[in-house]
Amino acid sequence: MQHQPLRSYIALAIAAVIILILSFIYRDTLADIHVHDTYLVFNFSVAFLIIAITLLTLFALYFITRKAALPKYLVQTHVTFTLVGAALLTWFLFQASKAYIPGFADWQFFERNNSLIQIDLLFFLLTQLFFIGIIIVKLIKNSRR
Repeated sequence: MQHQPLRSYIALAIAAVIILILSFIYRDTLADIHVHDTYLVFNFSVAFLIIAITLLTLFALYFITRKAALPKYLVQTHVTFTLVGAALLTWFLFQASKAYIPGFADWQFFERNNSLIQIDLLFFLLTQLFFIGIIIVKLIKNSRR
């Protein structure tokens, strides 16, 4: 019996399960984010569910394409960037909930955190374009054979 190497994309499923657990633990916690003149007040469980569903979708796509022999270094890079983006997004959301603590007065921190959430969300979304790039690289390599 040969030992199968652990695929790096399994970390996406593990992270999704952890974030799903967090969505149940912090289901009553609110976050307040504003973008220019728009205020977004939402429940943590909704944000965590969206992140977890995204991670599970990526895991499913990698699982479906596991026989396609995608370039390992590109897959590891994408998984790493995705997990870093998801972890930072989760951390910044926890920081956004501090505005609901009585006596909160550090509004410069709150403004900076809102900007970091927007930057990280953009980073997270752009990282997902990298997955499409991996598929394109694989298709180009296959067409040359």
